[in-house]
Amino acid sequence: MWVIPLRMAFATQPSSLPEDMFVLKHWNGKCVRAESGSTNPGNDDRLVFSDSCNTSTALLFKKVYFQSGSDYFNLQLQNGRCIHPLGGSASMNNQLVFWDWCGKDSNDDKTMFTFVAEGADFVWKHRETGNMCVHPYLGTPPVDGQYLVLFPDCRPSTKLFFTEVNPLTDSSTVR
Repeated sequence: MWVIPLRMAFATQPSSLPEDMFVLKHWNGKCVRAESGSTNPGNDDRLVFSDSCNTSTALLFKKVYFQSGSDYFNLQLQNGRCIHPLGGSASMNNQLVFWDWCGKDSNDDKTMFTFVAEGADFVWKHRETGNMCVHPYLGTPPVDGQYLVLFPDCRPSTKLFFTEVNPLTDSSTVR
C-alpha cells in the first residue's frame, strides 16, 4: 500500500467501496471514528481518535465540493452527514460533530474544510475563521477516545498531520 499526499493509490481497489471514500488517519496511527462507535453516527455524535483503524469501526469520508476548482469542501459520510463544529460556529476547543445538514452552497463556511499539504501529509483546516485547524483536545499526541476540536494554530510544527487512507477490504486493517 502506498499513501500519496491528498490522493490514494493501491494495487487493488475494493469493489465494495466507492473510489472516492477514505479513512482519516492521524500521523501517530490513530483514525477518526464516532464517539458512539457507530459507522452510521447520528446528529451531534462527536468525532474522536481511535486505536482501531479497521473498516468495521473507522469512518469512511468523501470530499464534496460546491464549486469546481475550490480548495474547500464538505467532509461527508456514506450516510450523508457532514462534519460541523458543535453548535455551528468555530471557536477555540470547540468539538467536531456530525450533522444532517451539509450546507447549501460554498458560502456556508461552518461546514467547509480544506487539507493543506505538509510533505506527505496534510493539516486539516476549517474555513470559517481561516486560522482554525483540527487538533486533538488538550494537544498531541492523541489517545483513544480523545475529541477532535478546532484550535487556532495551523503551523506545521504542531505535527497535527493527517492522511487519507483507502481501506482494501471491510476486514483489513488500515496501516
